[in-house]
Amino acid sequence: MRPRLLASAAAALSAAMASAADPAPLSFFNQPPAVAAQPLEKQESAQPLPGAPQPRPAGDPAPPPVPLTPFQSPLPTLQAPMTTALPADRSLHDDHLGPWNSWWFRGGYTYSWLKNAPIAPTLLSTGSAGSGGPVLLGGPAPSYGALNGLSFDGGLWFNERHTVGMSVGFFFTEQRSVGAMYSSDATGAPLLVRPFFNAALGSAGAQDGFIVSAPGSFTGALTVQQGAHIDGTDINFLFNTANTKHWTTNFLAGFRYFDLDEYIAVNQYTQGINGNTIPFFGGPPVNGVIISDRVRTRNQFYGVQVGGDTEYRFGAMFLDLGVKAALGPNHQITEVGGQTLNAAGAGGPGGFLAVGGIPNGNIGRSTTNNFAVLADATAMLGVQISSHIRFSFGYQFIYLNNVARPAHQFVTTIDPRLVPTAVSFGGQVPSNTNLGGRGTPPFTPVDRDDFFVNTLRFLLEVQY
Repeated sequence: MRPRLLASAAAALSAAMASAADPAPLSFFNQPPAVAAQPLEKQESAQPLPGAPQPRPAGDPAPPPVPLTPFQSPLPTLQAPMTTALPADRSLHDDHLGPWNSWWFRGGYTYSWLKNAPIAPTLLSTGSAGSGGPVLLGGPAPSYGALNGLSFDGGLWFNERHTVGMSVGFFFTEQRSVGAMYSSDATGAPLLVRPFFNAALGSAGAQDGFIVSAPGSFTGALTVQQGAHIDGTDINFLFNTANTKHWTTNFLAGFRYFDLDEYIAVNQYTQGINGNTIPFFGGPPVNGVIISDRVRTRNQFYGVQVGGDTEYRFGAMFLDLGVKAALGPNHQITEVGGQTLNAAGAGGPGGFLAVGGIPNGNIGRSTTNNFAVLADATAMLGVQISSHIRFSFGYQFIYLNNVARPAHQFVTTIDPRLVPTAVSFGGQVPSNTNLGGRGTPPFTPVDRDDFFVNTLRFLLEVQY
């Protein structure tokens, strides 16, 4: 009997241990069967569960607080909501964002028209000497025509908000020249004369003529050539003042340089026929001469510039409008040169319109500075080809006042005593006369003119 009881107890203990080692998983589908509610019966006073805290008898002091363990933390302290509002930020500042691109560069082709040169003095006429015949060369200058050129500009933003940056631009054109020529036939016909006022005749306004060709005596030709080119640059600080989905507006301030370089060259070729000769520097006469007169003017404008541009975007298209104005000195250079050579290439300085040396002539180089204003307006229409490339074309107008131009530097009041091919070359006049001493120079006048450029621009832009 005892061995059988021991075996039964061992089997029960083994089953209990196996059940504890591998408990059955919980499942929502294996809930214990509900127990039917039983009516409550009157029970005696409840007994506290083992291990539950016992109620403290009245008058028993409270036990000391239990210290927190590292695994415990106190409950957060609740604070009453603040009832006092913070002071409003009344400082002036701009926190908008500028354009998306960090830098940009564009360049392309330009097609420019310059304002025609001012009216020039009469350079060549036909008829008897001093008769003031029909004008062949002089008066309104011909147009230079269109000048091909290139334009480049680019910039970058300095700060992360793309509101402060810098831009640099540069452009230049080719040098375009135009000219005209008149000549006689082998017999010297027709008569070609260079009219002038002879200061040595003793009265102002004495009309005279300098022979280029004369029938039966001299054959000759006269050519006039004039040319010009322009270039310029500007460097500006940029300040983005507005940038939205459709609009971008920038203000700029910086430096502007503009350069206008022009010249007029008059060349005369005269040769004696039938035994006629030409005076040459007061020495032995020669059979033929080449007489050259050349005037070059250069206007270099340096100014402080302000302006702005705004761009409107609509779909893949955009319209860019800009205006700039600069104030500063216009540094003007005038160079007058002339020479007379014989058929062998020998000769010296002095032509007909450019003779002698300063102060008794006008050959030389002079400079002056005059205050000037430069204005620049641009309108460009373009298309966004890709996210980083776009093309634009448009119109630019540049205006500059107070400009020296070559046609204003030629005068026709001349003393023949300064002309190497005149019979009276080297003659003297009393210094107390109203003729101004030895020879009245064809002085360089101070006439000034305004100037403008019309330009078509075709540009390709890259931006990142």
